[in-house]
Amino acid sequence: MRLLRFALVLAAAFSGFGAEWTDRAEYDLVLTIRAEATTQKKLALLDQWKTKYPQSPWRQVRWEMYLAAYQELSDSTRMLEVAKEMIAGQAENLVGAYWCTVLIPGSRNASPEVWPLGEKAARRLLADASTELLAHRALAWIQWQRGDFATAEPEFQ
Repeated sequence: MRLLRFALVLAAAFSGFGAEWTDRAEYDLVLTIRAEATTQKKLALLDQWKTKYPQSPWRQVRWEMYLAAYQELSDSTRMLEVAKEMIAGQAENLVGAYWCTVLIPGSRNASPEVWPLGEKAARRLLADASTELLAHRALAWIQWQRGDFATAEPEFQ
């Protein structure tokens, strides 16, 4: 729920930066999503928004609403997919980088194919002092999984 509130605050903040709705229908759809209490229905509406307005200037808010919905369902696999999409859509996206560094080390299905994404996301967070500890945690976990304990040890420290 906190993530949804954050998304809405972010939406309000973005409105001051010139981001505009594509049309009134998009605005009305987002209001409907925001008012929807059922997570499954909210996801269906988010899918509808994504289909109708794939390049919406509000897609960051949409991604964060997806994250909140999947978090409510405890679906970390889909949360990771959304985080990957965020980074693919905006390489410097701190929210996507954050969720990749949180979800990849904790995932049961974190295969070697996602480790480079985890490294990239963690290195992005290292550039921001407020997220440095989280980044070191993810880098340490990835090196540990690879069996590179000499590289993992200083990251854990």
